[in-house]
Amino acid sequence: MRERPSGRSPANALAQALVWLALGMGASWAQDAPVQPIDRSKLLQKRVPAQAPTEAMTQVPAQGATRARVPTPAPAPAPKPAPGTSDAAPPAAQAPPQRPSERDRFTRALAEAAAAAAAAAAAGHARTPDPASPPRQPAPDRPAPRTPDPPVQVPRYRVPDLAGQDCIGARQAVMNAGLMQFQCEVVAGPGTLPSGRIYSQSPGPGTILNEQRPVQARQQPVQVLVPNVVGMPEAQAAAAVAQRNLRASMSGPAASTGRQVANQSPQAGAAALPGSSVSLTLALTVPMLDGLDCDAARASARAHGFDAFGCEPRFAGASQPLHKVFEQLPRAGAVLASPQPVQVAVAKAVQVPNVVGLGLGKALAALDGAMLQGRPDGSDGDRDVRTQRPAAGSEAPPHSAVELATLRFVKVPAVVGLWLSDAKVRLQGAGLTDKPDHADRPDARKIDHQQPPAGERAAADTAVALSTHVEVVVPDVLLKRLPAAMATLRQAGLLPKPDPEDRDKDRDPEREVRSQTPAAGTFVRESSDVALATMRLVVVPAVVGQTCDSAVQKARDEGIAFRCKVDSLLPVTLGQPVVTSQPSFDKPVDQGTLIEVLAEPPWWSTPALLTMLVSGIGGLGWGGRRWFRWRPIAVPPPPPAPTLYWRLAPDIAPALSLHLGGADGGARDRESGMGWRVAGGEPLVCLRGLQPLAGESK
Repeated sequence: MRERPSGRSPANALAQALVWLALGMGASWAQDAPVQPIDRSKLLQKRVPAQAPTEAMTQVPAQGATRARVPTPAPAPAPKPAPGTSDAAPPAAQAPPQRPSERDRFTRALAEAAAAAAAAAAAGHARTPDPASPPRQPAPDRPAPRTPDPPVQVPRYRVPDLAGQDCIGARQAVMNAGLMQFQCEVVAGPGTLPSGRIYSQSPGPGTILNEQRPVQARQQPVQVLVPNVVGMPEAQAAAAVAQRNLRASMSGPAASTGRQVANQSPQAGAAALPGSSVSLTLALTVPMLDGLDCDAARASARAHGFDAFGCEPRFAGASQPLHKVFEQLPRAGAVLASPQPVQVAVAKAVQVPNVVGLGLGKALAALDGAMLQGRPDGSDGDRDVRTQRPAAGSEAPPHSAVELATLRFVKVPAVVGLWLSDAKVRLQGAGLTDKPDHADRPDARKIDHQQPPAGERAAADTAVALSTHVEVVVPDVLLKRLPAAMATLRQAGLLPKPDPEDRDKDRDPEREVRSQTPAAGTFVRESSDVALATMRLVVVPAVVGQTCDSAVQKARDEGIAFRCKVDSLLPVTLGQPVVTSQPSFDKPVDQGTLIEVLAEPPWWSTPALLTMLVSGIGGLGWGGRRWFRWRPIAVPPPPPAPTLYWRLAPDIAPALSLHLGGADGGARDRESGMGWRVAGGEPLVCLRGLQPLAGESK
């Protein structure tokens, strides 16, 4: 085992000398040079005790003292920032990076030398002793020397100069000096001090502290700019001044509301310390009184400091509300340094007249006389006022509009005698509506009566009541058998009236219509009577081979007449003549037709009668010529002129017959229909079956 040498090695001695030399030079330099911050991390890397302060150190001998380390003072808690300051310094407030000073370079060189000496001492202890030199034996009476303890280091702090800095920069400077406690107060000092800068500190700048102590500083408040509050309302101006940490001092005329700033001192933009006073001169503002009544306007004017008030009713525009202010003096918004009288004018109303029931022209004239304007819903045609708004008697602004609901009147046109469809068109063209009693078959209905009557004045869209009837066209039933003609008329809505009425109805199928009244194609009222003149058609019976009396009787039974024309040499025949021929007819003939047939006497009657006549005449002549004297035979007067009878059958192909009548000029009773008679040279026309015979000639 190797023994430790009793003396110091040259490396140790050199290292200790260098350390003491460096400490002595550093202490003397710290008294002359300004305090600069030392990077503690580098000292720790160079085996510098952790308790070493960042400032100059004082060396104290350790003989007879207890070996103990000086505890490193605990870092003081960071002081709270003064009011109005921020903990974090803005980028502009941070100190710019500085170049390493001479002290920094010396400290770095000293640390490097100490490290080299320590490395050399470690190498010397590890070296093996020389074998030629015997190991030194400690003396028994002398104790072995020991290595001295390192000196105890006491920290020292230099208070920096904080004048001219703000609280944020000063805090950083104090921290760089190793002091951990800093307090900064914003307290107003003389107005000449720089704004926002520290003007006093405790301890003073350059003071050396052996221990941690708080550093206190006072900062001049930052001056604020006086805001521009001219023209602002009182409350808003006070709030704007208080927002800048200033006090507002008000002066001006009294008013409960509406005052505004007319002048201020200091002027806007001037710099002032927080808490200083700003004088505000207030003025009165004329309130807006439009739309208020007199009482409300008076109350508003008094609240704004104007006690003198006048209210005058006057006519205003149509859009101005009644009894409301529409004009004021002074004008609204005017700023007055002292109170003045306020005069207002309120809208005066007019009374609306009653124009309901008047014609539109008269109603408009009445409204114009009342300083109002009538506004009807229409102006065309003849109109009457039905309603009005505003109502009669109410108040309205002058020259305002009065809404008039009118009713248009028209003249009722005449529609009696028109078809219902045509009447509808005419009424609609006049602005009216129709109200017929029946709406079916409008094209077949005619108007009998209307209400209101034609020419009367009626309101537009009035319904005109129409009494109507259905008209139908009379069908053509001439030459039709009576049953078929009656069925056709009934189907058309008409009532047939055949003539004669006392006819034998069982023989209607044998009758043919020869005339009708009304004529075919005529429009008549439905269910009207249609008179039918008919003629019964008779089929001519065959009488050839029958006696004349039998043929005449048979023809009479059928409704016609036969006259036998006897073809004989003698005027007198014996027995009944026998019909030998008769005319042929391809269709039935009219009732009462006279038909002439040819007849011959019996074959046995004519010769015998002739013989007897001749014999009788001859015998009388021969036998009585002796007893009888022939007297001259008197010549009778000529007979009167015979009467001619003409008969015209009403038919499509009328039959004309001529026969000779007696001297008395009488007419046959069985003849009917239409005919005329010429008697004695004096004409007389007779329409049988249609009107009675009149003007009988004798």
